[in-house]
Amino acid sequence: MNTQHLSSTKHFHFRQARPGIVAALARPKGLAVSNCGVADLGDRVVVIDTSLSPQASMDLRDMALQLAGRDVDWVFLTHHHFDHVGGGQAFGSSSVFLSSTETQTLLMQGGQESLMQNRDTLQRQLEDRQANLKAEKDPDKRPELTRLAQAAEERLTSAGSTRLRLPDFAARGKVRLHGSKRRADFIPLPRAHCPGNALVHFPQERVIFAGDLLFARRHPFLRDGDPQGWLAVLDQIEALQPEIIVPGHGGVSSLEEIRMLREYFHWLLDAGQRFVQAGKPASELGEIELPEPFVRWEPKDFLTGSLSCLYDRFAEAGYVQSPMFDLG
Repeated sequence: MNTQHLSSTKHFHFRQARPGIVAALARPKGLAVSNCGVADLGDRVVVIDTSLSPQASMDLRDMALQLAGRDVDWVFLTHHHFDHVGGGQAFGSSSVFLSSTETQTLLMQGGQESLMQNRDTLQRQLEDRQANLKAEKDPDKRPELTRLAQAAEERLTSAGSTRLRLPDFAARGKVRLHGSKRRADFIPLPRAHCPGNALVHFPQERVIFAGDLLFARRHPFLRDGDPQGWLAVLDQIEALQPEIIVPGHGGVSSLEEIRMLREYFHWLLDAGQRFVQAGKPASELGEIELPEPFVRWEPKDFLTGSLSCLYDRFAEAGYVQSPMFDLG
């Protein structure tokens, strides 16, 4: 996808999707984790998602100043997962946060618990990486293990000071925000990746920020989702005829990645149903062979989680006798 590189920080690579519209792509070693966006509407600035951390979100505020010469007016949250809302405290009180009604409810009811769970997960990750470093005797491998342990410690330190910022307003249907240069449409959609998921559409420029409705050439996270609903939402995205799509994870994309993800879900549903109908135990899920090009996709644990999720759902539908299983 032909986009212009603007600059890089520790947390993001910034690329111009269109003049006035910037994709913030998360760097692997930074504290962003998920992709975000910044757009100059002319007389107001919109940020799409706040990443995992306040440190990364400060880069988004800086980009807003570079792009439009003003601070952020609106923050659109595409869904409630913490890697997309964790940086909210970095924005000033004048920035208005908007989400779908379901996302607002999920954050109000479970956001603080998600924050604590995120800290616990990072603590375990740090302990595991420190143990791996201590056990490794090969001097050629220790530098990378040291880097991983330091990165885990930095993420845990960041999480320790993170405070949740809740949406100020919530929408059940499309919200159209007009500016002197362009407009942005915030569009809540039926459950696909998770309840309350939404996208941001710039119709004149034919650009979409899809949040986690698109994992670009990566295994999607399905545990909170509905694969059939996801397929329907992919059709809705395609009907908008975007030329540029910024995914929640992965590189700047086009409709080609939407079609690949659709093909992936058709394969996943078929493979999962065939597996449980054959009466195979869940312990053999790892033996399912992926076709090209999915065999090269990462992260593999997302695939394992998706197959486990489907096994559960097909079991509840009566395809197997017991939904209980252990993938180790």
